[in-house]
Amino acid sequence: MIRVDTDDPELESQLDSRVTYRGEYFTGEVTEMNGDVMVALTTYRDGFEDGPSVEWFPGGGKLSEGVVRKGIPVGPWRMWHVNGELAEEKVFDEAGTGCVVRIRRWSERGDPLPQRSSQG
Repeated sequence: MIRVDTDDPELESQLDSRVTYRGEYFTGEVTEMNGDVMVALTTYRDGFEDGPSVEWFPGGGKLSEGVVRKGIPVGPWRMWHVNGELAEEKVFDEAGTGCVVRIRRWSERGDPLPQRSSQG
């Protein structure tokens, strides 16, 4: 699988939200670095964000993770507090409409916060 960095001048975002590399729709992984530390990894297929997406805090702890299909988030997306405690889980429908079906949140101590329902 091809892996390129966001700073690569041959990696370009198009008006239709697709990504090209060397003039072709990109399939592979795009990394974002902060010095020598990877802070994001995004997967693409045929120019669309498609597959796992992960972000890390500069100190190395996980910031967020989820899955995208043809540019639309699906299933659970999680975000963490800097201390490593889970901060939020947002669940998107599996049909690929981008609708949020559930949101749960936690404090930095890990205590559940009041639930809010969400409409797509």
